[in-house]
Amino acid sequence: MPRLVLSRRQLGNWPPYATTTYRASVTVTAKSNNPIDEVIEGIYQLL
Repeated sequence: MPRLVLSRRQLGNWPPYATTTYRASVTVTAKSNNPIDEVIEGIYQLL
């Protein structure tokens, strides 16, 4: 759950230099079958 808070915070003002790290963390959290994480991952890959 703490990763969800970090995800929303980084989506609000995502730093371009943290793109790879953020995408990796989202991929890990998405494997826990969290629909919110999967939606965030889908949106982030479009950016």
